[in-house]
Amino acid sequence: MGEAGAGVVAISHIGLCVADLGPTLFSLLVEDVDAVAERLCALGGTVLRPTRLAAKNGEFIYCLDPGGIRVELMRLAAGPDGAA
Repeated sequence: MGEAGAGVVAISHIGLCVADLGPTLFSLLVEDVDAVAERLCALGGTVLRPTRLAAKNGEFIYCLDPGGIRVELMRLAAGPDGAA
């Protein structure tokens, strides 16, 4: 594994991509959905549009990493006590 920063980990694949083995999904709880999506794109990923959802319980967006693995970025809304 390589270090990519901003909460994103770059994974090196040799030969077969993990996404070729079947459906996969990696979920990340983040503080800033847009910043992490931008960083993922800078590393070769893609934002799947229109998958962005802003709901009362938070924000969600789906992306693909460079290897084709689906990545869900989510920021949960703060609860009544201010905790996410």
